[in-house]
Amino acid sequence: MGYVVITGGKSGLGLELATAFEAAGHQVIVGCRDAAAAPVGEAYELDMADEASIASFTQAVGDRPVSVLINNAGIDARNGTLTRPTPPSDKMTSSHRVWNDEQPMHAIGTWGAHDAPMEQPPRAETRRG
Repeated sequence: MGYVVITGGKSGLGLELATAFEAAGHQVIVGCRDAAAAPVGEAYELDMADEASIASFTQAVGDRPVSVLINNAGIDARNGTLTRPTPPSDKMTSSHRVWNDEQPMHAIGTWGAHDAPMEQPPRAETRRG
């Protein structure tokens, strides 16, 4: 099996997945905003809302065979990573702001992460007739 690549693999579900794959003997590559703090896998800096960061990450993965790609990177709106502090009474505006702030990461990041080389499974022969 090739490598397992996990975006957002430094904490939460991504970390649990990276730990499980590594414990099962797989080679794990983790992409996160603070690679030095990633406790498992071979970690590289990755900001899924930044096209240059995505390009750098896919270049770091290089031509290694990737069998599993888990696009796990996300934003924890509770810690204010991309949002400005908002009074609790302004929940609707805050929700819209979080939604707007997260969209580039989800759209650009997920699309860009697929630029990493992936092992192509053999195609089934299709017969017509």
